[in-house]
Amino acid sequence: MKDLVQNINHQFFTFVLQYDTSNDNIIRKIIHSTTVADMCFTIACRLNLHEKNRNLAYLCGILHDTGRFEQWKRYQTYNDKVSVDHGDLSYEMIQKFDLSMFTKSDQNAVRLAVKYHTKPYTGSDERVKLFRQIIMNADAYANVLNTANGSQRIIFNQDGYTPALLDDFMNLKLLVQHTAHTKLDRALMLTANLYYVRYDFLKEQILQNNFFNAITQNFLPYLNTADQQVYLDAVKTVRARYLDPSYINNLN
Repeated sequence: MKDLVQNINHQFFTFVLQYDTSNDNIIRKIIHSTTVADMCFTIACRLNLHEKNRNLAYLCGILHDTGRFEQWKRYQTYNDKVSVDHGDLSYEMIQKFDLSMFTKSDQNAVRLAVKYHTKPYTGSDERVKLFRQIIMNADAYANVLNTANGSQRIIFNQDGYTPALLDDFMNLKLLVQHTAHTKLDRALMLTANLYYVRYDFLKEQILQNNFFNAITQNFLPYLNTADQQVYLDAVKTVRARYLDPSYINNLN
């Protein structure tokens, strides 16, 4: 395991050195990628996966945002809607890595899990579904940590909100199809990472660390009085549904 991880990490850092590592946006994605890789491995251990799948989970994490580096280089943005889908681009970037220590089937499962980690996967491969869920949970939990500690900022100036976005938030749906136009939109999209986390042991950490409250308190100062009330009511509803085991949501 140690030698394999060292090999993967060596390739990853060799890959990112092609990019401008003096740029804060590139550094942020390097840190995020390594954080998600560690979290993917932790999740795989908690799920009692055997060693090979733990290693593949780590690989998924370290590679899941490789497309982000090329995305920034080409478009100077991480906004998929005005550039390219970073999952698709990550799928392409994985071709640059030597994964010959894994079988072709393993490599394909990783590539597809990465490709679909931010959008629905309609295939039937159970391992792709498993690794995709691991990436999504690790990715979301890493974003929750950043948002709870105040690392995420809202740069929009407009008040109000997009009704369809608010409705999907209240129903615990993926918000990646939406574009934020207001301060409240952005707050909702970042807060949604809380309910993207589906594994019980991670949910316990969210509740024990009171991340719902921490994130809410970080975003309230950005909002006017009316939007603050909308936000508080929405978060209250989401928290109740998130804790209700009988609530069936549409997170896919």
